[in-house]
Parts: sequence; structure tokens; C-alpha cells
Amino acid sequence: MVEKRNVIEPSSSSSAAFARPSSMDPSSASTLIVKWKVSASTSFIAERR
Repeated sequence: MVEKRNVIEPSSSSSAAFARPSSMDPSSASTLIVKWKVSASTSFIAERR
């Protein structure tokens, strides 16, 4: 478990820091990162508008 966590954190340090509560589950963490990216992109587009 610890090794997997160490592998996930460096690959996406910013996203991992944002989705820290679900760091115990790699799958949920990845899904949270995807959701965060989608929400970030949508908010960025809304601001650009």
C-alpha cells in the first residue's frame, strides 16, 4: 500500500495534495483527480467566457 501511494504522489503532486483524503485508495484517488481536472477545466472555461 505504501509503495503504491509513493508511486501515485510524485506522478501528480498537485492533484494528490488536492485529493489527500482518498490517498488510501488509489482507484478513488485517481477518479477524484479526474473529477477535479474536469471541474477545473469547466471553471477555467467559465472564467474565460
